[in-house]
Amino acid sequence: MMAMMTTALLMMALLGHPAATKPTDQKPELGLKYVIDLFNRSMSLPKGDFDNLSDLAEGPRKCGAKFFCKAHELLDEHKATKEIAMYLNIYNKLKEFKCKEVLKEVRPTGYQYQMEPLKEQIIGCIRYKIMHTPVKASTPPTNATQPSI
Repeated sequence: MMAMMTTALLMMALLGHPAATKPTDQKPELGLKYVIDLFNRSMSLPKGDFDNLSDLAEGPRKCGAKFFCKAHELLDEHKATKEIAMYLNIYNKLKEFKCKEVLKEVRPTGYQYQMEPLKEQIIGCIRYKIMHTPVKASTPPTNATQPSI
């Protein structure tokens, strides 16, 4: 039993699973890649109407705390999207979004749509975040020597 758990943790660490490393060592956007994968593997997504998030996914402040907090809130309400919501929640926490406070500022648009457009907006914002996240340059060790030619 212990060997299986150790193996599972090792595999999660090797695959970059967000739960496998300390939050301070993580890149929050890493977990978002799993959301895309989960959406792509989902055979059945919930039916019904969802709030339109277009105003939070477009414009100069697109795909920010308001968008990801609201997306988490919407997906967390449905059993079929609980795992996706979990990864969005991890991202929100790692980015230190205060969702309860942030969501107080989000007003219903009055427009609703089905899951497929919501899914596409979430995937679009994830891709935007991944592409627009600055990469920290690594600095060489101070005692590094130059190779001789």
